[in-house]
Amino acid sequence: MIKFFSQLKQQEKTAFDDLYKTAVKEGPEWFCTMSFGELKRISDFASQHSWEVDLNKVKNKFTPFEFHMIESLQKTNRQQAIEQRERVVKTNTQRSTRFAEHWLSNLQTRRQIEELESKVKQKAPSDMESQWRNLQGIFE
Repeated sequence: MIKFFSQLKQQEKTAFDDLYKTAVKEGPEWFCTMSFGELKRISDFASQHSWEVDLNKVKNKFTPFEFHMIESLQKTNRQQAIEQRERVVKTNTQRSTRFAEHWLSNLQTRRQIEELESKVKQKAPSDMESQWRNLQGIFE
């Protein structure tokens, strides 16, 4: 796992889970939490044990991009294609890291907004007629 994401997962598990769910749910097809080496090792392992391992059963453990890349690495043996995939993974891990840093920088603000929204929802509806009578009492 990329150092940034592994540290985040160790330090703030709930923040990591929220970030991961948000990124996967909102659908960035480039979101990646693993390095190319890890994806390559998973691909090699799955290829060597193809009779015993069904990647579709563990598909939910990967982001859509990671799963696609693992499948893609299994299908190719050409060095040039592997290097291209490595560049794509490196680019997407950088994008993912920047996305996560931005998301975390706004996390406190989002929590404050959610807290204020919950307070607004908890406020009981006012009785407009009694307030109107009180207001009219000022002018009598």
